[in-house]
Amino acid sequence: MRTKLSGFIYSLVGLIYSGIVLLFVAISTEAALVDNVTVDKSELISAIDEASIKLESAVAGDEPGEYPQSAISAFGAAKDKAESVAEDDNATQAEVDQTLSDLKAAEARFDAAKITAVDHTPPSTVSSLRETGTGTSWIRWGWKNPSEPDFSYVMLYLDGVFIRKTPNAFYNATGFSPGTVHTLSIETVDTSGNINPELVSDPATTEPLIDTVPPSPVTALNESSVGLDWIRWTWKNPKDADFEHVMVYFDDKFVTNTSDVFYNAIGLAEGTTHTISLKTVDTSGNINHKTVSDSATTKITDRTPPAPVTDLNESAIGASWIYWTWTNPADQDLSHVRIYIDGAFVTTTPNNYYNATGLSNGVEHSIAIETVDASGNINTAQVTDPATTLKLPVISNVAGRSIKATSITLEWDASEDTATVQISVNGTLLDTVTESRYVHSDLNSSTTYNYTLVPFDQNGLKGEAVSISLTTSSSSSSGGGGGGSNGGSSKSSSGGGGGGAGSVEDFANIAMKDVDSEYLRTNSNITYEFTREGNAIQSVRFYSLKNSGEITSTIEVLNNRSKLALIDPEGLVYKYINIWVGKAGFATSDNIRDAQVEFRVNNSWLEEMAISADNIKLQRYNGTAWEVLPTILESNNTSYSIFEAQTPGFSPFAITAQGLLTSLVDNVTDTPFTHISDVGMEKKQPAKSRIWTFIIVFVLMGILAVGYEYLKKE
Repeated sequence: MRTKLSGFIYSLVGLIYSGIVLLFVAISTEAALVDNVTVDKSELISAIDEASIKLESAVAGDEPGEYPQSAISAFGAAKDKAESVAEDDNATQAEVDQTLSDLKAAEARFDAAKITAVDHTPPSTVSSLRETGTGTSWIRWGWKNPSEPDFSYVMLYLDGVFIRKTPNAFYNATGFSPGTVHTLSIETVDTSGNINPELVSDPATTEPLIDTVPPSPVTALNESSVGLDWIRWTWKNPKDADFEHVMVYFDDKFVTNTSDVFYNAIGLAEGTTHTISLKTVDTSGNINHKTVSDSATTKITDRTPPAPVTDLNESAIGASWIYWTWTNPADQDLSHVRIYIDGAFVTTTPNNYYNATGLSNGVEHSIAIETVDASGNINTAQVTDPATTLKLPVISNVAGRSIKATSITLEWDASEDTATVQISVNGTLLDTVTESRYVHSDLNSSTTYNYTLVPFDQNGLKGEAVSISLTTSSSSSSGGGGGGSNGGSSKSSSGGGGGGAGSVEDFANIAMKDVDSEYLRTNSNITYEFTREGNAIQSVRFYSLKNSGEITSTIEVLNNRSKLALIDPEGLVYKYINIWVGKAGFATSDNIRDAQVEFRVNNSWLEEMAISADNIKLQRYNGTAWEVLPTILESNNTSYSIFEAQTPGFSPFAITAQGLLTSLVDNVTDTPFTHISDVGMEKKQPAKSRIWTFIIVFVLMGILAVGYEYLKKE
């Protein structure tokens, strides 16, 4: 048994050895066969030569016929790889074939990359750019890239600073602070490098930090007004930057949210009390639970009218107006009064005065007043007061009588209340008379004179002016007769006339006179200078328009107002003065222009009266009223302040301190006067004295008595 087993083992070992020997022989045989196979590289070498030629002639660039550098590099790399395989002696036919195939493919790609046309058109912009998510320190943006096949990538700018290129359609920016705004801008670029410079931008804000602090409460809550069925409350909202609104509770019930500073509760019952409560809320929804409240009560209907006005009377009256005043009642709810004139309602007013205008002169008018309170209750018990407008003096039936070549006699009828009549000729004041007749003499023949007569009553109230034009007869006619077509008077503006006429003033009213004469030539500046002590007028200047010869200027310093002026000037008077140049009617715009008066005021008087030199104004009486002249302070010294005033003519003047002149002086301008007028200085016609009539009567009676006695003796 043991002998059989040994034999089997020896047989098995022999078989294994024989197999190993046979395997070694087979491997050696295969290797020998491989070494004897030939590898064909000719086609690969030919392809490499062609590739070399193409690469040597290829020009890198972006113009037609050129190649992108990337295409040249890729083709060169494929050629280099093929050369390494061709030079490898151990390369198999399979490796050679694969390398040839790869080189052919690289060549095809190289040929395709040759630039045939230049692309200068940039791609479209991105679209739908917006933030797709935000945090306290980051923002994520998304967009759509353009669909052009040559689109390559986008260039990203954050807050104006370039950060990167990316072909993606999203970008996540980090590292921001909470609650800050940042802007992403995008440019697109294509494969040719064309950049679309049109930026597409989108701003976005990082999330703020979570706010848990409620806003401050409202302040100054109170009822601003109350009615019968409503209450209006107001308040001040807190100044917190994140304040959003208040929650309004009315009588403990929530009613609304509002960001306003008021709330009006309506539909309430009279005399009921209600409470409003407010809570503040911020933008994060934090509520301040500290309630601010206020209670108020609606009004109860007031059916009691206010008391009537008292002390109703006319405080001032004019010819066409009446000014009434009164005292309004002390009722706290008084609203206004209703005004009735002559029984007709005219207006309402909360004031305590009313000026009725547009009335007829000398007519009685009555005012009636009712009071009205805030609830609309009217006290129908009217308070009334009658008053009569001033009656104007009237002149009528003006006519020319005894019209001659050198004179015209004016006659008229005057109302009983006419005290004086002011007569002007051709716009220049001629005289002021008390009678109903006036003789105008020393006239030119065959000349028309335009007269205006204005009546005044004893209080200076001015009536309506009446005008008439009269023509003097020719020197060859006998004159006489009345009417308005053949009357007469010499032109008051013609010629010169030196020396002036006698004064119209009463002797007692003239404190002193000062006279100067100058020879007037055409287009020359004339200055009259006055030096007498006590004369406030220093000089009179104007521009002469004609050769008028020697003309005298007279200054009359008066003790009181000139008799030519019917009313006093406003303000405090320093001096009354008459200034005359030539005879009456000479100083007109036909003969002179740019008239100026230089005068002085004693500084001791200014100090005594506590008056500033700026308040000194020269006033001129223009025949009907005092007018404030443009006056400037020229200089001053220790004794006097020197002033200069422009004047439109010569007549009575008054040097005054401003005082009550404020409203008048405000209307004075520095515009030079272009029209010169002359208020005549010829004597007024005095009232005719009857003494000589009585003397003549007595003499005649004496003669008759003596004659009678003589005849009896005979």
